[in-house]
Amino acid sequence: MILLRKVVLAFAFLFTLQQTSVFAATLVDLESGGNPGFTANSVSGATFNGKAYAFYQKTQTFKGFNYVTLRMAYQCTAGQWGPGAWCFQTVDGLGGGYNKIFGNVGYGISTAVFQNKLHVFYHKADMTSLRHATLDSSGVWTFEIVAQPSPTPIVGFSPEASPTAALTYAWDNNLHVAYAGVGSDGRLNLLKHSWMSAGGVWNHETLDGAGGCCGQLVNTGRVIYSIGANVLSDNSIHITYGLGEGTTFHRDVFYIPGTGWNWYTTQYNNPWGAVYSSTARGDRLETYYVSSANYTLALAAYTSGGTWGMNYLYTPNAKGSPWYSIVALTHPNPLTTLDMTTVAYIDSSNRLMDKWNQGGFVGYTPLLVDA
Repeated sequence: MILLRKVVLAFAFLFTLQQTSVFAATLVDLESGGNPGFTANSVSGATFNGKAYAFYQKTQTFKGFNYVTLRMAYQCTAGQWGPGAWCFQTVDGLGGGYNKIFGNVGYGISTAVFQNKLHVFYHKADMTSLRHATLDSSGVWTFEIVAQPSPTPIVGFSPEASPTAALTYAWDNNLHVAYAGVGSDGRLNLLKHSWMSAGGVWNHETLDGAGGCCGQLVNTGRVIYSIGANVLSDNSIHITYGLGEGTTFHRDVFYIPGTGWNWYTTQYNNPWGAVYSSTARGDRLETYYVSSANYTLALAAYTSGGTWGMNYLYTPNAKGSPWYSIVALTHPNPLTTLDMTTVAYIDSSNRLMDKWNQGGFVGYTPLLVDA
């Protein structure tokens, strides 16, 4: 298991591309102190009211009991970076009213900013509830249960197999979240979709995994390990996910306004390809993942109205284990007028690396960020 230290570094480094990458270590050193209670299962971040927010899990003790909690690190003052610039808060898992709970939480975190509020989605450890925490501009939290991924508690499931992916969709002005649900075999292999309509009412559907028409799969015997959700410039929603164990599939479930949902397998039979991150750049969807070919960092890209293409970007020297964490982010290039994509990842030598490209399949030599 990789410690949270390196994964938060990946997030912080991406967030501070136009600042200084050296600062990224500050966030981790202040909070972790090498505490092995931090794990790499769930990390997410967002910018809200001009401040950087990072959400992650932390094991904490309360009245003699250990709880895995949802933890938040955020800039105390907007625009300030470096030692002493970060504040910390336990969001959920230690009770405290306002629909907070005592229990192990914070699995599969995703975030979105919608209607001037910061929204955080995450699972309870036994997968009986997909929780939704909302922070308003005055600093007040509210909590609710969006859906029930599993009707009964799951014991001993893999925390890596509990992803969520949140997005805001301007076309219908709604908040959406995709997540893994439990199939008929008791495994997390259904792709579920919930969206908030007027009045804060949640709607639910199963998008893939239970079979049906038009290319939907039956995912029995497999587990969903990664989910990404992006909106392209043509207003199409793309929910991509990696399905592992046995034959691995990469799937793109996409919604086109006026047409509806479509299903496509982008790649299959890739034993480690379920670990990935995706990002959108205009009409281009980019999915970065680990290929089985020498644990190579690979890019699968799609352009609206076109087809999927794939390119291998980098092969590390050391082999023997898949890369554990990948974070991809599209952002303006401070030196040009073009957008660029930066990818931070943990390689098989347990190093935090950075790679970027500015269009097509162009790639550059990876940058060692932290070893």
